[in-house]
Amino acid sequence: MLKTIEDTDFDDPEDHFAAALQNVPGLGPGGVAIPLAWAQIISKHLVECGYVFAPWLRRLADADGRIDVKNLPEQTKKLQRPARGPNHAWNPAVRWVPMDTPDPEPVVLPDVNTLTDQERGALLEMFRARGDLPEPVLDDDIARVIEG
Repeated sequence: MLKTIEDTDFDDPEDHFAAALQNVPGLGPGGVAIPLAWAQIISKHLVECGYVFAPWLRRLADADGRIDVKNLPEQTKKLQRPARGPNHAWNPAVRWVPMDTPDPEPVVLPDVNTLTDQERGALLEMFRARGDLPEPVLDDDIARVIEG
């Protein structure tokens, strides 16, 4: 089914952007065919993020073209950056959460310069046990004690 602006229910978050998500230009001569079910999911997400479509905004304007911001929808969710790992979209810790969700406490690593020799040694041993630090490779030119 082809969605059009003329049959769009702008008050329905799933319908708000669905028409604009039909045959999105940019990949190939015919555009990207986004299935209607996906377009509805994306549309609802955009509305929850606070985006609105210009044709919908125009109907809110008074005779002078002004829109009272109190009539605009509220953003209901925000992108929460990852508390751990890389700061990019491929990190599964990136997520959309309700606006009032507190951000997670950042992970703070200790300053190794303030650790004791024993604490640094314990960290090194943990890294070695995990395989993060390779065992030293002995060079053949090093003298060795031969028992026998």
